[in-house]
Amino acid sequence: MGLTALQGRVRTKTTKRAARVLIEKYYPRLNPVDFQTNKKVIDEVAIIPSKRLRNKIAGFTTHLMRRIQRGPVRGISFKLQEEERERKDQYVPEVSALDSSVNPIEVDPDTEEMLHNLGFDNLPVTVTAPITAQQLPERKGRYVPDIDIATALFQAQRIWPHGSERFPAGAYRNEAARICDALLAHCIHPHLLVPLLGDWCDTDSKENRRLYDSTRSSDFILSSFLLFHMKHPDPHARAQWQRVLESTLQVALSQMQATKTGLLADFLVYDGRHGWHPAKGKHLESKHDGDMSWNACRTPWRLAHYYAVSGDQRILPLLQTMLKTLMGCQFPAIPAGLRLKDGKPLVDYSSRAFIAPAGYLAYALGDGASHMMAIRALDDEEADYFGDSIDLVIAEEAMAASVGLTVLALCADHANATNHPSKRLDAIAAATADAVSEKAALRMPPPSAPSLPFYTFRAPTGAIEKAVEMWAPEHGAHVSAPRLHYLTHRHDVDTLVPPALRSLSTLYRTVGLDLEWEFGLHVGRTAVMQLATATDIFVIQLSRMSTLPTCLVDMLQDPTIHKVGVAVQQDLTKLYRDFKIQSAGGLELSRVAGELDAGRWPKRRTLISLRELCVTYLKQDLDKGPARISAWTRVPLTDTQLAYAASDADAATRAPSQFAYAQGAPGP
Repeated sequence: MGLTALQGRVRTKTTKRAARVLIEKYYPRLNPVDFQTNKKVIDEVAIIPSKRLRNKIAGFTTHLMRRIQRGPVRGISFKLQEEERERKDQYVPEVSALDSSVNPIEVDPDTEEMLHNLGFDNLPVTVTAPITAQQLPERKGRYVPDIDIATALFQAQRIWPHGSERFPAGAYRNEAARICDALLAHCIHPHLLVPLLGDWCDTDSKENRRLYDSTRSSDFILSSFLLFHMKHPDPHARAQWQRVLESTLQVALSQMQATKTGLLADFLVYDGRHGWHPAKGKHLESKHDGDMSWNACRTPWRLAHYYAVSGDQRILPLLQTMLKTLMGCQFPAIPAGLRLKDGKPLVDYSSRAFIAPAGYLAYALGDGASHMMAIRALDDEEADYFGDSIDLVIAEEAMAASVGLTVLALCADHANATNHPSKRLDAIAAATADAVSEKAALRMPPPSAPSLPFYTFRAPTGAIEKAVEMWAPEHGAHVSAPRLHYLTHRHDVDTLVPPALRSLSTLYRTVGLDLEWEFGLHVGRTAVMQLATATDIFVIQLSRMSTLPTCLVDMLQDPTIHKVGVAVQQDLTKLYRDFKIQSAGGLELSRVAGELDAGRWPKRRTLISLRELCVTYLKQDLDKGPARISAWTRVPLTDTQLAYAASDADAATRAPSQFAYAQGAPGP
C-alpha cells in the first residue's frame, strides 16, 4: 500500500483517510494503547514520505482504535466494529453475523417482494412466516427510531385518511399512537417528563439512579413532541405529550443560566437541589459527556427545527446565543467537540455531523450567508455515514418545514392560523409528506460531489401575516402590466436581472420559472428560460450561452427565492442535467392550489396543469398552440414565441393571488 501527501503541511484529511485504511486492512495487528507498535506496523505495510506524516497517522490510528473499543466510530465499517463488540463480550464467532453471504437475512414474504421490486434479487434471504398480531410482544420504545416512525405515520394518516386496500382507514394513526404510547411508557421519565437515556434505565441502584435522572440533549426532538400533542387520538396522551414538550423545552432553556455560550452538553443530570446541569466527567460514554460532543452536535438542528415549525419565541434567545458562539468557533468548519463554558475546541478536526446542524441553525435564524458557507464547507469533509445521515435528514426536514409554512401562509386565514395551532400543524404535516414524495419522485441522478440540496427554510417570525398580505391582495385590485425583456447576451442578463431580484419582497421572495427546449428524436438542451416577477418578465436565450450567467446560478441556488411553477421540480432537474447546477427552493404551484382550494381540487395523483389554473382563477385561456414545439434555438424569437414564453412564467406569479378567494368553490 502506498500513501502520498502534499509537500509542505500535512493535510488532516490525508491523515484521517490513511488511518481508516490501515484499520480496515490491518486491524488485528494494531494496538489501541501502544503508539510505538502502531508506528512499526505502518513502517512495515506502507511507504510514508516523511516521519512527521507517519507519526500523525500512527497517532490518529491509535486514537481511532481506542474509540472503536468504546462505541461506534464514523468511517469504519460496521462489520469490523460489530466483531470488536463481540470480542469485548468474549465471543468471537467464526463468521460475522453481518456476513449475508453465509447467513441469509430472514424476511417475511412482503419484504421479499419489496426487495424484488427494488432490484435486490441477488441479496441472499430466507423467507419466514409473517408475524401475526397475536405474536406481537409488548412494544418497548427505541426512542429516536420510533420518534421518526411515529412522526411519519401521523403524516401518512393526514395524506391517506381513508387507508388503502392493504391498510384500513385510521391504520397509520393507530400504529403511530401505539408507538407514542410505548415511548411514553418506556422512554420518558415518569416524573421529570424528559427523554430517558434508554428503555434500560431503572432505579435499582445508586449508579442506575444517576443515569435514570439524566437525559441526552440530542433527544430533544421538540417538533415531534408538538406533533404528537396535536395528532394523538387519545386526549389524555395529547395532554401528556404537551407536558413532555414543555418540560423538555424548560430543560433546554435552563442551560442559559449554567453557561453563557448557549451550547448544550451531551448529557444533562438532574438533582433536586440544583436542577439540571451538565454532566461532570464521564457520565456514560466519554470524559467529554459534559461538553458539546458527538451527541450534542445534533442539538442545534433539533431546537432550530422546532422553532422552524412552531415559531415559539421562547427558544429564540437560546438559538441566537448558540449561533453567536458557533460563529466564533472556526465557522463553518466547526470543531468536532466544543468546551461548554467558553466554546473552545476540544479537537483539531471537523465533521459534517457538526457543520450541517450549525448551517441549518444559521439559516433558520435568517443568516443566509453563513448557511451557504456551511454548505460549501461540507464538501471539504470526508464522507461518513453519521455526518451524511444527519445532513440528509436535515435537508428533508428543512424542506418540509419551509414548504409547510409557505403553503400555510398562502392559504390560512390570519386569525385561524394564529388562534388554531391544530390547523397550522395539519398544513405542515400535509406539506411535509408532499415535499418528501416529490423529492422521491424526482429521481435525479446523484451529483459526483456534494452540492446544494433541494431544500428551503422557514422565513422570519411574522411570515404568515406578511405572506398573506403579499399573496392574497384585495380582490380585484389593479395590477400594472409587467415589462418584457428579451435577453440574448450574458452581459444583459447580469445587468438587468439582479436589480429585479433585489426588488422582490424580503419575505417569500418568489419568481415564476419556466423553460423551453426543442422536441425531436432526442430531448434538446434548455434553449430558453423565463423568469417573472410582479414588475418584469425576462425571456433569456440560454442557447446563446455555454454556461449559465452568474446571477442565474445564484438565484437558482438561493433557498430564500422560491421558484414557482407547475412541474417546477422537473424544470430544475432539467437545468441540473444541462448545466450541472443544483437548485434550491422549488415550490410546486399545483400543490399550493390543492392545499388552498381543496374543495375544487381533491387529492389527485397528477399535477394540475397551468392552463387549468389560468382558466379557473384568472379567467384566461393559456394558449398551447404550435409555439410550444417551435424552434426555440433560433434567434431572435418570433413575437408568437415571446408571447407564449412570457405568459407561462407570468401566470405562475399571478394565479396564487386568487387561490385564497376560491376556497370551498364548487368543483368543475
